[in-house]
Amino acid sequence: MWSKECYLKVFTFGIIMFLTAGFFYMSAGLMGRGNDVAWHTLNGIQMIQSHHIIHTDVLTWKTFGHAWSNPEWLFDVLVGATYLKFGWFGIRLLVVLFGELLMIVLVSYAIPRQKRSTIIIFSIIVAFNLVPYYTARPQIVSFVMFALSIYLIEIARRDGWGKLLWFIPAFIFWNNAHGSAILFLGLLGLEWFEDHKVWPYIMGFVLLLAVRLGNPFELVHFVYGQLSPVTLSISEFRSPDFHSPQALLMLSYFAVSCLLVISKTSPREKAWLILGWLAYFISIRFGAYAAFLTWFIVMKHLDLKPLRFNVMPILATFLVVLFICKSLLFWRSPFYEPIESGAAQYCVQHGIKDVVNEYGIGGVLEWYGLKTIADGRGLWVGEKWFSVSVYFDTESGKYPMKKFLEEEAPSIKAVIWLDNTPVALQMNLLQEWNKVYDNASVSVWTKS
Repeated sequence: MWSKECYLKVFTFGIIMFLTAGFFYMSAGLMGRGNDVAWHTLNGIQMIQSHHIIHTDVLTWKTFGHAWSNPEWLFDVLVGATYLKFGWFGIRLLVVLFGELLMIVLVSYAIPRQKRSTIIIFSIIVAFNLVPYYTARPQIVSFVMFALSIYLIEIARRDGWGKLLWFIPAFIFWNNAHGSAILFLGLLGLEWFEDHKVWPYIMGFVLLLAVRLGNPFELVHFVYGQLSPVTLSISEFRSPDFHSPQALLMLSYFAVSCLLVISKTSPREKAWLILGWLAYFISIRFGAYAAFLTWFIVMKHLDLKPLRFNVMPILATFLVVLFICKSLLFWRSPFYEPIESGAAQYCVQHGIKDVVNEYGIGGVLEWYGLKTIADGRGLWVGEKWFSVSVYFDTESGKYPMKKFLEEEAPSIKAVIWLDNTPVALQMNLLQEWNKVYDNASVSVWTKS
């Protein structure tokens, strides 16, 4: 027979899973099949249909046949297979599944260490902070694996570093699904400062980075692309906008957590906090990882016993009731239809195949069968046309669109770009180009 405490733990788990599933379902719908989701899915479908891992660019006209690392091929195959079997709704549920796997890891660590009300409150805060990150992109695999690796390191520190060997299959999966598996080595590197016995395991996992079903040196190109100055022209690589509500919520989570536990943390845990949040302040894409590091530290050290009146149960009850009431809205939230879909359909209907386009909308255009100039990937890093001073300065209006078209796309007869941007304003002034489609968000110009 289960004890009352066991039933309460299961109830806590259930409440957290139900509430956070709504968050992740809503989050998956916010981007829908827009941005990178479309080309990841298309890449997976093409690999399934061709029965091999694609290592060249087959999506753009600009660099068709260009070598491509395809570092996230395994995730793309997963979403491609999901789409072929269950459509976009299946992909949305796949996002929820990975979100729930993450919460299982986080809550499993917390339940033996914290009171139920504390876990519920922090679960809601963390899940709400993750809403901008949870779309059908390979980072959702990385989130689960990163949290799992922290949990495993905690176990290995107590029971011996040999426990890390259990992580080898997960590490190989992670390494083929997202290029962030190297973060695990960073965590182990911090352990080395406190226990040199971890060194052989660090070297072992360094060697495992080469276990990729393809060229083992692909990761070098991928990491090089992530460190290129070009990435600073892409919004998700920039530092957070601390005027936005989401960034302020994330910052508040960090500040409150530090105030509650910083005096009890070890030097290694302080390094976790400093490095994790410094990475977030540099690039918004690291916010989720900083949140996970903070979670494990808070769940390990938080002690509210000195408080005369603990408001946590009251606050937890309020949040649960509030979000249960809102859950219907989460589960009824729409699946975003990209604003560029109409422009893509127009081009298909009028026989337009090759286009010059804005970076962020390329994936959706490719989904409809168009060949683009760029699509959200970074395989062109190092090429002159894709540099900050050419393509991205064209986007910002610093480089003339007319000159870009003449030099980089002289044979292309169509441009698809977002309205009310420097490029759109220039296109409207070019006499040889005519606007043939405009849905007040995205326009199409063709060359006469």
